[in-house]
Amino acid sequence: MDLFEAAGVPLPPIPPKPARKARKPSPAERAASGRLEGARRHRIPDRRRIGPGRDLAHAAQVVPFPLHHNGALLADVIERLPHGYSPDLNKACAKETRNLQNQLMRQGVAKQSAWLCARTLLHHAHMKRVHDAHREAGIL
Repeated sequence: MDLFEAAGVPLPPIPPKPARKARKPSPAERAASGRLEGARRHRIPDRRRIGPGRDLAHAAQVVPFPLHHNGALLADVIERLPHGYSPDLNKACAKETRNLQNQLMRQGVAKQSAWLCARTLLHHAHMKRVHDAHREAGIL
């Protein structure tokens, strides 16, 4: 027995909460509903290669580690970079990174792996260039 019953005051019944309405499907969901397995995009037709195929089974010519395998390439890249205190050193490094990434991609390396290899190699070249500049200035 609760207080309202003891006081003789009847309470009206509490109505249940209204049921939630289902949310509308998004335009992407509506578009995907008519596609195979709800794919976001239509499958592109298989492309036919023009010209001779490339053998992608061989390993990449350049790998980021260990660097002693790429010593000649690293030395060549260091030679092409400007002085360690040059204001356009970062711009030159970005350009060399893109060039090396494109070279690796032409050899059949995946885009992300090629970027990682190029970025690692250029990072070491950049640090070597700056280290040499510090040594010249007598800081180290």
